[in-house]
Amino acid sequence: MEPPTSVPPNAGEMGNATSSSRADAHRSTQLVCNDQIRCLFVGQAAVRFTPIEYRLVSILVTRLDMLVRYDTLIRAAFGAADSPSVRTALFKHLDRIRTKLRPVGLDAPGVTKYGCILTWETYPPTNEH
Repeated sequence: MEPPTSVPPNAGEMGNATSSSRADAHRSTQLVCNDQIRCLFVGQAAVRFTPIEYRLVSILVTRLDMLVRYDTLIRAAFGAADSPSVRTALFKHLDRIRTKLRPVGLDAPGVTKYGCILTWETYPPTNEH
């Protein structure tokens, strides 16, 4: 996992910006996607992704706090029809995305058999199980 890095001075000019609509501490935090370097800027933190992860994150960011169906994510990431092997690959990519996003306060929980939602974590991450 790559650690978050600092935001370049012109990050806001590099991609589409979306801000959270939740009435919580994250409300003013801006999410900025940079297509050129496959990076999501979360406030002052930057998270880099592989090409497939970035395609998935880009869709989830544009639909923050909204359910995105698995078949939509599969078409965007793989350009393929839904199948057990493709869905397994999708879940592995989503797990890696979650691991990268949790340190910056975001999560992408799955909704069983239906889709995924990019949202702000309610509680700070912990190492306890």
